[in-house]
Amino acid sequence: MDCRIARELLEVARSHPRDREGSDLHAAFAHLDECPACADAYDFQRSFDRRFGEVVRQVAVPSDLQSRLRESLAATATLPQPATAPAEHVRPMRRALLVSAAAAALLIATGLTWYVGHREPAPLAAATVLDWWKSRLAEPNGADVRSLPTVDEGFDLTAVDPRWLRLSQADPRGADLDNDGRQDAAVVPIAGGFVVVLPANRVTDPPAARAAGNATPAYLPALHVAWTHNHSMHLCFLPGRSPRELQQLISKVYDGAA
Repeated sequence: MDCRIARELLEVARSHPRDREGSDLHAAFAHLDECPACADAYDFQRSFDRRFGEVVRQVAVPSDLQSRLRESLAATATLPQPATAPAEHVRPMRRALLVSAAAAALLIATGLTWYVGHREPAPLAAATVLDWWKSRLAEPNGADVRSLPTVDEGFDLTAVDPRWLRLSQADPRGADLDNDGRQDAAVVPIAGGFVVVLPANRVTDPPAARAAGNATPAYLPALHVAWTHNHSMHLCFLPGRSPRELQQLISKVYDGAA
């Protein structure tokens, strides 16, 4: 069974152990035992369902709701009905449904707010990160990363090697690489370029090099070098500069002269 079918089937599964006994769901649950990604997704969905239930139960019902509904229904019943009006019970039912729909919309909005704030960010491929910068660097003044928003509290700046922060020419900036409304990377402006840092566990294929000096420079989308340090992926970009200048910068930082 593939991941898509398993996840669709498990959308209707309860947490009751007997659900595993059904022929269809048995295969889907067996898939969870072999696929950590689907198992994590299933656990997250169950957690979301539990939290949503807690939110729903915490919504206070107005003490006068019943009387207000009765008054509204009574007022509707006394209105003159045109000859083509539907049966008398339809309008009260429709009003009650509208009230229920409004309450449901409020609960859904509350649940979605919690969901958006708590869901895990999707993993990124290194190629996706480079494509984002390729698009940005193609824009006028795209290399001036100071136009990006200041890094927010959602990003842990301890992921950035402090040696680069000492070279920073402005406050670190934040980059939303997957357009989900949250900053994925910190961007440190330095003379002639910038350094991009994001947690290595966000990247499906982080650089194998464990030091900048051991990494091979690349030229697209601009001259850069990428490496993994202290569980963070670092990329140093020097657009328009030479490989020799990049090498000199790396030596300066890691020889302790910065």
